[in-house]
Amino acid sequence: MLKNSKTNIEDIGAFVPHQANMFILELLIDALGLKEDKAILSMNLFGNTSSSSIPLAIVAERDKLRQLDLEKSLLVGFGTGFSLSCLIVDLSQTQYFGVSNLDAN
Repeated sequence: MLKNSKTNIEDIGAFVPHQANMFILELLIDALGLKEDKAILSMNLFGNTSSSSIPLAIVAERDKLRQLDLEKSLLVGFGTGFSLSCLIVDLSQTQYFGVSNLDAN
């Protein structure tokens, strides 16, 4: 995707992956050659929250995000098998709202 969008990994200001597990995330960050300070991780707060992990990480780590160049943010979702989805998006004008818990009762 980086090649198709004519973007270098150095141009990425923030990297927000699906929060699968720390082992996979560390391998992915290393394989991409990303600086760790650009990675937005919330595994220590929530664990693997499945489909909500990317937006949850963005909200939970909003203070860190505000310190980064967000015009080219790489969001990557992946799942079982070979399912993968990614996009480069401008998060610089993002409005952040808190994390909400829904009462199941």
